[in-house]
Amino acid sequence: MKKLYLLLLFWCFFTAGTMAQTTGGNLDIKGTVVDSAKAAPLGYVTIGVREAGKTEAVKSTYSQDNGTFEIKGLAHKAYEVVITFVGFKTRIIPVSGSEPAVNLGRIMLAPTTGQLKQVEVTAQKMLIKQDIDKITYDVEADPESKILTGLDMLRKVPLVTVDAEDNIQVKGSGSFRVLVNGKPSSLFVRDPKEVLKSMPASTIKNIEVITTPPAKYEAEGVGGIINIITNKKNPGGYNGSVNLGVRSPWSYNYGGYLTVKVGKLGFSGY
Repeated sequence: MKKLYLLLLFWCFFTAGTMAQTTGGNLDIKGTVVDSAKAAPLGYVTIGVREAGKTEAVKSTYSQDNGTFEIKGLAHKAYEVVITFVGFKTRIIPVSGSEPAVNLGRIMLAPTTGQLKQVEVTAQKMLIKQDIDKITYDVEADPESKILTGLDMLRKVPLVTVDAEDNIQVKGSGSFRVLVNGKPSSLFVRDPKEVLKSMPASTIKNIEVITTPPAKYEAEGVGGIINIITNKKNPGGYNGSVNLGVRSPWSYNYGGYLTVKVGKLGFSGY
């Protein structure tokens, strides 16, 4: 019995050590992106962090209206911070990763002059696209979309807030509609947060926030629309997830999301 106890104790220490080494880190990188010509902050600039010598980002974010950004939870290693914005030259800043926090300060982006003759190998997809009536978040361009849920992605989308209880607001209002590929979906009528919590982010291509809803929605008092564009690259098969939660003393919740595609026929259920 004593040997079994010691073995279990050793296994617990080993597991805790392994998890500490594999569940990320505590390196934070922050800075402020500024237009070098106007000395004005730049918002919605894409910032990607990739390991030194590699081309694929491990994390990405975008700058706020005041130009600031912060990326947290990186492992301690050497990185390159790639800063990309339409109409400006891409900047790449090396980071040693030896310190717990790195402040890059004011990062000056220089406007491009004329058309680029060739595409830079350092180019990365933009996370944010702005139009007159909507803002689009490119979920496919976010490296964390492979491991997070649709609700996790929604927390990153501009003009959308998700609080600690997973309640969703658009432009500060709880009056909004969720569309799927531009059409109403019965899946999101009852409880959109539970559907998004069960929906793998890898099934989503883009999330659009329509700030000026069509007249038929305005008449209903809808202040904004979240339009989820699903990924149509899946040639066929099954994709889904299940979640279960328990709260003390007597409440619990559960949910799941399933997509099935065979040929040209498809089905989504919750």
